[in-house]
Amino acid sequence: MSRTAETVVEDRKGTESGSERSPDRRPTAGDQAGFERLVADLSAIFISSPSERIDAEIEVALRGFGELFGLDRCAVDQFSPDKTELRVTHLWAAEGIDPDPWAREASLSSELPWYTRRMLSGKPLIFTSRDEIPTEAVAERRNVEGMDIGSSAIFPLVVGGDVVGNFAVDTIGRQRRWTDEFLERMQVIGRIIGSALARQRLEAEIDERSRFEGLVTEISAAFAAARAEDLDRVIDDSLRRLGELLRLGVTHAWSRAGGEAGIRGTVIDETFPWLTGEFRRGRPLCVSRSADWPAEAETEKAHCESLWRRRRRSCRCVSHVILGALQAARSSGTKHPE
Repeated sequence: MSRTAETVVEDRKGTESGSERSPDRRPTAGDQAGFERLVADLSAIFISSPSERIDAEIEVALRGFGELFGLDRCAVDQFSPDKTELRVTHLWAAEGIDPDPWAREASLSSELPWYTRRMLSGKPLIFTSRDEIPTEAVAERRNVEGMDIGSSAIFPLVVGGDVVGNFAVDTIGRQRRWTDEFLERMQVIGRIIGSALARQRLEAEIDERSRFEGLVTEISAAFAAARAEDLDRVIDDSLRRLGELLRLGVTHAWSRAGGEAGIRGTVIDETFPWLTGEFRRGRPLCVSRSADWPAEAETEKAHCESLWRRRRRSCRCVSHVILGALQAARSSGTKHPE
């Protein structure tokens, strides 16, 4: 029977007395032996686990590390592929400690900008006392005080030179001095988790690419077999399937009819003059935030900001210029929780 991180943690709890959560705890010989077993077991588990099991194994690995070293809370945050979002994806809290359930929905990149920049730069954040938090980290200090965090150690997860997220541990309502031995061990676990996340992402990308290629084949066949009167239906169905596969919030196709480019009764030429000009030049458009819009795209920027207030967060537009004339365009947008 294959072993999982959860069975490893349960086995170890049966043979060890456990670690009390003390204010200033030094590693012991028992810690070293338990840590070596944890590393060996987790390494084997993450190598053999299927991609869909990795998230569950990480959560249990956090529990094993936290219990072994008497921590109050352990978490893994992950960056989105474009590095614009940082969110809590895995979390463990000791018995009697608030697991902070809201954190999985909060955008750390918008709530904690200094912290996010530091993680992206590959620098750890380690403090025993809140007084050690830099003065420029205003939102971060407020967050730490609000959550009653006494001490924290946070290391970026770097895989192949790419920062994919971070590994964080906290004490709640008490301070703890982090020893060099503990910080070294934390980095070892972080590397194991980072490698597992990188493999999970790679396998997800390969699977999505395979499904996308299959969808393109099916859509191409549908267009080849469609009658003229069925084209609108085929286009709508293709956009729907594409949006579902790529997890987009909305997809559009704009076409030129009667000399005007429009969508569902909206005349694009008049409503979005700057965007229409970019379309005519055959230039693609990618916007992730309001600041990405140039000054001359005032109308387009205002329109997108109104959409973003309704949780659409980014968009991409591509034009189709045939024989030197703009004939059509397509756009897509993503949505993220507040």
